[in-house]
Amino acid sequence: MNCRLPYLVILITLLLAFPARAQDSSGAIGSFMEVEGSASITHIGQKTAAAVDAPVYLGDIIETATDSKASIVFVDDTDITLGENARMTIDEYVFDEDAAAGNKGRYSFLRGAFLFTSGLINKTANPDLVLETPYGSIGLRGTTVWGGEIDNEYGVLVQEGEVTVTTNRGRIRVPAGQGTNIRNRDSIPTFAAAWGQEKIEHAKGKVAFKRRDLVQQRIATRKQQNVDLRGKRRELRQQRPDGPKNIPAEQKQGQNDELKKRIDENRDRIQERREQYRDKMKDAPRDDGTAKSQEQRENFHLQRNPDANRPALNRRR
Repeated sequence: MNCRLPYLVILITLLLAFPARAQDSSGAIGSFMEVEGSASITHIGQKTAAAVDAPVYLGDIIETATDSKASIVFVDDTDITLGENARMTIDEYVFDEDAAAGNKGRYSFLRGAFLFTSGLINKTANPDLVLETPYGSIGLRGTTVWGGEIDNEYGVLVQEGEVTVTTNRGRIRVPAGQGTNIRNRDSIPTFAAAWGQEKIEHAKGKVAFKRRDLVQQRIATRKQQNVDLRGKRRELRQQRPDGPKNIPAEQKQGQNDELKKRIDENRDRIQERREQYRDKMKDAPRDDGTAKSQEQRENFHLQRNPDANRPALNRRR
C-alpha cells in the first residue's frame, strides 16, 4: 500500500471543497475595438490578421501596417491606440481586484506612435506600470500619454496625470499639458514644457481614427461590460467558501465541519482498504530477495487479478 495515498485523498478532497481561483494571465486580457486599415497579432508564434473583438493575450505582438491604426481595451479598462507602422508587445500584465498591490503592467512600444490611457491597474498608491520604448522608459501615474517620433525626435506628451521619462543619461518628470523630447536612449530628455498647438495636432493626428465617434462608442460599451463582469465576479466570490472574510462565523464553522467530515470519511475508507490489503497479502509468498520468490509473488498477484498485467489494448477487447 502506498503510504502517500491518504495525503493524496485528503488533497483531492480539499480541491473539491474549494474551487480554484481564475487566473487572468490564462485567458484573454483585452480585445480589439477598431482596426483601421490592417493590423496583425502574433500569439505563441502564430501571426493572424486582427479584427474588431479579436482577443489579446499576455505575450502577444501587435503590429499595424502603413496608413493603419488599431485600438485595444484591456479588462482593467486600459485603453491603447496604435498609429501606423507600429509594433507593440505585452510583456507583463497582472490585474486582480482583490490584490491590487500586486497589479502591474509592462508594455513595449517598439515602433510607431501610441496613445495610452491607464485603467484600474494604475489606480493604486504606488502603481507599477511602465512603457518601454527604443528611446527610454515611461513610468505612469494615473495617465493619458502620447509617445512617438515627431519632428525628427522622439516625443512624449502627457494629456492627463504625470509620467517619469528615464533614459540612460537621466530622468525627468512630465506633468499634464507638457511634453519632452529625446534624441536617443543615451541622451538627456529635454526639460518638460508645453508644446505648440501645431505640434500637438500633429501628434494627435498620428493616432486619430476616421470613425472616431464609433470607436469611442465601442470603447465605452466595452468598459461598461468590464464593469458588469467585475460586479458578477464579486458576487461569485461572495458565494465561494474561500470568499471574502465577512462570511458569518456560523457559516464558516459549518464549512469547516463539512470538510472535516469528508476527511474523516476518507481516512476511514483508507484504513479499511489497508486492512483488506493486509489480509490478502497474508497468503502471498514471502519475498526473500531471490528471483524465484519474486516470480512466485508475481504469479500470486496474476492469479488474484488476471487482468493486472495485460496490455490495456487487450483488456478493452
